[in-house]
Amino acid sequence: MTGYYSSSQTSPVTHGFLREDNGTITSFDPPGSTSTTALSINAVGAITGYYQRANGRVHGFVRHPTGHITSFDPPESTGTYPASINYSGAITGYYTKADGRRFGFVRDAAGTITSFDPGIYSNPTSINDQKVIAGTYAGNTGSSGFLRSPGGTITLLNAPNVCGPSILQPTSINEGGVVTGWCSGEPTRGWVRFPAQPAGPEFVYVANRNSNDVSGYRIDATTGALTAISGSPFAAGSGPRSVAVSRRR
Repeated sequence: MTGYYSSSQTSPVTHGFLREDNGTITSFDPPGSTSTTALSINAVGAITGYYQRANGRVHGFVRHPTGHITSFDPPESTGTYPASINYSGAITGYYTKADGRRFGFVRDAAGTITSFDPGIYSNPTSINDQKVIAGTYAGNTGSSGFLRSPGGTITLLNAPNVCGPSILQPTSINEGGVVTGWCSGEPTRGWVRFPAQPAGPEFVYVANRNSNDVSGYRIDATTGALTAISGSPFAAGSGPRSVAVSRRR
């Protein structure tokens, strides 16, 4: 487990920490850090996040399982904000340039950084073991969630029947390509997106916290259009916040 903490209730200074399986907690900071934010850890214990120096500049870092810390920044970065690290050590996040724009990036385990830009304001949030990246972006024509393939192809995520006028905000993608996140705006809803299967329909389910039910939709494999499943929405008790799906034969 990783995260960050403050040593004083009145101090804005934070430090990273690693909690091992046996409960041992190790505090850490990159050299020169005045405040450290650790955000993601992979299965072998590598940690990524960002830290701030005394001059106010924010830099990315990776803490290796040995404890050694490497600082990094994409070219032209005025602030680097890693968000997620996968099993192989690939890292994604965003960085800012002097003009204020945000760009996405992926850094491989060898340290090579590739920048990408689905819009004017890019915010990658998660990378899975297949190096597929999920996140959100804003552009001249609006905002959307997105997926970026390992080869660089970007697919926009829009589901007006799920989020209405709100934006799909992906927060995590697993090794099977299942994406989860939330709808910005009111009412706030959680959602999960399953990748297309070779045979059979694809479904998406949404927990509706305010109306105490769960909506189910069938996704057209060709057009991506959503059609409500018969009987949807389904009663789900008080204030559902997430959905777990089990296949029955």
